[in-house]
Amino acid sequence: MRFQARIDNQTVDIDLEHEEARIDGKPVSLSVEEIKPGYFSILLNHRSYALVVEPLDRHRYRVTLKNHSFEVELKDEHTLLLEAQGVTSNEVSREQELRAPMPGLVLAVHVAPGEEVEAETPLLILEAMKMENELRASRKARIKDVHVTAGEAVSRDQLLITFE
Repeated sequence: MRFQARIDNQTVDIDLEHEEARIDGKPVSLSVEEIKPGYFSILLNHRSYALVVEPLDRHRYRVTLKNHSFEVELKDEHTLLLEAQGVTSNEVSREQELRAPMPGLVLAVHVAPGEEVEAETPLLILEAMKMENELRASRKARIKDVHVTAGEAVSRDQLLITFE
């Protein structure tokens, strides 16, 4: 899984694959354990850190390390891919419809018309560029209509789901 963290004006690329981790392309020894919600013990290159992580919004967090707090913007692979296609999360959250952010193949549809969903509820899985992208609800909503089925190929900006 790939992430991008932004702290102040510095951007850090983080790649996590199986037991390996890379920060800005350099291999590191990394172990992360959540002690309780929001409290983490991190072992980075054999040094131990205790972090408190508080969500601020969808991609921003306040991280406290040794009584020093700072904001971190953390974007996952899916968000970075959407941004590369020119779709921002602010655009998505205002919409009454979900459109395909890129051409691909619908692998699964997880919702049906009339269903109420919460923010972050998985709506469907779209395979694009050999990656499975889970498209999630940006807010609480009721599904008005689902315009695609599993196995269907879709084009960029094709209507997938409408919300009431």
